[in-house]
Amino acid sequence: MIGAAAEPVPVFIVPGTTGVDETASQSIEDFLQAVNENNVAFVTKDKRRTDKLNFKDGTRGQTAVHIAVKHHDCEILKNLVEKGAYLDLPDRDGVRPLAEAIREDNLLAVEILVKAKDRQGRQCLDLHQIITVTQNGLLHEAAWYDRIQIAKELL
Repeated sequence: MIGAAAEPVPVFIVPGTTGVDETASQSIEDFLQAVNENNVAFVTKDKRRTDKLNFKDGTRGQTAVHIAVKHHDCEILKNLVEKGAYLDLPDRDGVRPLAEAIREDNLLAVEILVKAKDRQGRQCLDLHQIITVTQNGLLHEAAWYDRIQIAKELL
């Protein structure tokens, strides 16, 4: 829900770097918070900025893509895909955004992620991924959570 009170997004982890200054930290925290609150206007306001797309939050190690799949209208997810966000980063439990979309029963997000292509036209996701903590594959996750339509999409 837009404007709904959501828990604050804590400090983030920057994949592949050792540190970020305090101003950048606040900017990225604001970005992840906007994704968490489904604030489409804030997230999409600068179409050229891509510097915040692949940062992880400080609690579950989730990226903006992980957070965006929780919103069933998927406007933010579509924007992140268009901007080139990396779609297959695991969180601290080894859960990637596609598995998160399955758990959230978000068929539209699954469709968007499965159909996403890189610049060379190749599929962006590993559909044979195994979730580290559960050791389940994606079809197993879909069956476990009784997501029949999603299982069909994965096939």
